[in-house]
Amino acid sequence: MLATNTAPQTSNSFRPAFTRLRVLILDDSELDRLRLIRMCDRAGIAVETVEASDLKTFSDALDQSAFDLVFVDYLLAEETGLQAVEVLRSRIDPASCAVIMLVGVGRIQTAVEAIRKGCSDYLLKEELTTATLRHSVDAAIEQLCSQREASKESTLDAALERTVGQNLNKFSRSMRSLLSTTLLRTARARESTMPKQDNIDQIEDDCFKILKVLSDFHADTVSLLERSARRRLPKGPGV
Repeated sequence: MLATNTAPQTSNSFRPAFTRLRVLILDDSELDRLRLIRMCDRAGIAVETVEASDLKTFSDALDQSAFDLVFVDYLLAEETGLQAVEVLRSRIDPASCAVIMLVGVGRIQTAVEAIRKGCSDYLLKEELTTATLRHSVDAAIEQLCSQREASKESTLDAALERTVGQNLNKFSRSMRSLLSTTLLRTARARESTMPKQDNIDQIEDDCFKILKVLSDFHADTVSLLERSARRRLPKGPGV
């Protein structure tokens, strides 16, 4: 079974990117899924939910949409929540969504295994309250934001490295060409019958071209490094 539900808009403390969370709930109990949705509403967590009752509908949901948060019940009719987490993490980068495992009392070892497999947190179903739910979701989303920021930084750093490398290759080719031309003209000038001033003018022109290439390369590199430094500056409130 795959069902979609949108909870009423409520105020929450999440970052702007998460005004409303896109949530996937895997639980073979329809009553437990409904209970979790209602508790999210009472906890002030604005959600748009998709429900799955087994691993097949869970996998289908992952194929059809992207989610900010996934709740996974450990004890399913024919599978376990750990299997679901393995399926999710084999398809989705940890920076894409947070995962919270729902386990029964007495399954702490299962909860530890869930964290090891990539869950952000776990909740005991028998002790679930709006307060514990809110705390767990807040922590999971905060962790997700950090992971997304780190992933973004890594992507930008890789792009910066590629750009600097491309500029360096371009610079090297230009310098080799200009220096070769200048050296050739210098050699010819020694044997030339042309007036010395003409030879000097040609060599001087080549030197100015070399200086321009050096200046452009320096300016491009400084600009890239400044952009990288600005990204790493601490962001002020509301940024």
